[in-house]
Amino acid sequence: MISHRRMHTFSFAMVLWLCGVIYGSTVAQGASGYFDYPITSEMAFFTAGTGGNCDTCIWIVAEGEIVQDTPAKFNLFLRNLKVNDTIPSAIHLNSQGGNLLAGIKLGELIRKNKMNTWVAKTVGEFYDNTDHIGYAYAKNEAPRAMCASACAYAFLGGVVRYALSSHYENSIAVRGPGILGVHQFYSEDGIKNIESKLFDAVDISRDQFLTGILLEYVVRMGVDPQLVAIASGVPPWDKMHWLSDAELRLTKIESAEKQISVGISVMNGNSASVTVKFKTATSDISVQLFCTRMKNLMMSAAISTRDVTDLRSIEQWSIYDGWRLKFNELDLEIIKKELKVIPVEGHSSIELLFQIGNANIEELSKLKEFAFESDSGRYASEAAWDLSFALPKDFDGMMLLPRSCLTE
Repeated sequence: MISHRRMHTFSFAMVLWLCGVIYGSTVAQGASGYFDYPITSEMAFFTAGTGGNCDTCIWIVAEGEIVQDTPAKFNLFLRNLKVNDTIPSAIHLNSQGGNLLAGIKLGELIRKNKMNTWVAKTVGEFYDNTDHIGYAYAKNEAPRAMCASACAYAFLGGVVRYALSSHYENSIAVRGPGILGVHQFYSEDGIKNIESKLFDAVDISRDQFLTGILLEYVVRMGVDPQLVAIASGVPPWDKMHWLSDAELRLTKIESAEKQISVGISVMNGNSASVTVKFKTATSDISVQLFCTRMKNLMMSAAISTRDVTDLRSIEQWSIYDGWRLKFNELDLEIIKKELKVIPVEGHSSIELLFQIGNANIEELSKLKEFAFESDSGRYASEAAWDLSFALPKDFDGMMLLPRSCLTE
């Protein structure tokens, strides 16, 4: 399995910087101190990063209870961030929940700003200076994070949602898999005395209206409404239902996992090629692997994005510099050959051609995992990850390539 964003190796004490401008809390900002935001406080927002260039090496932290004005504070945080810096592509959530409607509004803001969601906690040594920029050494293992109740619905706002435990195995910035939990929504008065007759027809109508809002939001975020059914089966006074990987896939909360199809096709009438097709949360990708008459392994890729904003990265020829592919004892340079931009209204479509190192085709035909790496910057590492894939374990079609190289 391809591990997410394996782009950099850091020392045991990973360098982490924190933006000291905290929105939604009164965190003490002395000269220094241990940073571990209490999950029972109102949700606070700040930025953090490892100091690396990968796309997951900088993120927004959102920790604490979601209250009514949390979305407004998040919006203010983003506006101030835009003035001084670019908005990170990732947001790390750690919350026991809170106000349901505020959670939905927070998710809508996350989607509006095209951010990806993780469940993770940030801890470390916090240092504050006059520029409100802090530096810290993160603990090697942060406590396990959670995103429950209203937070789970905020999590749905991610353009790409990293929900499966496998995404966290070798991630640079995230320590340990977080968990997502759901239950029925409820009123504070009702939960204090679950057997009392407190509600009238207006309350019942209000509950149905809220259910309608919830269902509309879930579907609009690209999630199966079965999530609402799962949550509705868990009374709020019972234990939280923590979603399994199977449920995360079933409800489509997980959107980062690539669904890959692979096959054999013919080029120029006499040469075999391996065709791999898969989708990411933002793109449709088709890859073709073939052998040239010079016995080089080539890879062509057609990438079609679903959002015009992705023009910022995939059309920049420079982001394909310095890519590498490591396989057993091999450390292969990915040699870029050609980039063709295909104008399509509303989104971006490109065609790429690479040479996979200079190793012998017989050795390269044993490749099963194409996990590309880049140290050239956030957009480059993101593009490398998007183009990475793993062939099914039982697929042996790569062995055909050395026997049917192109003749011209």
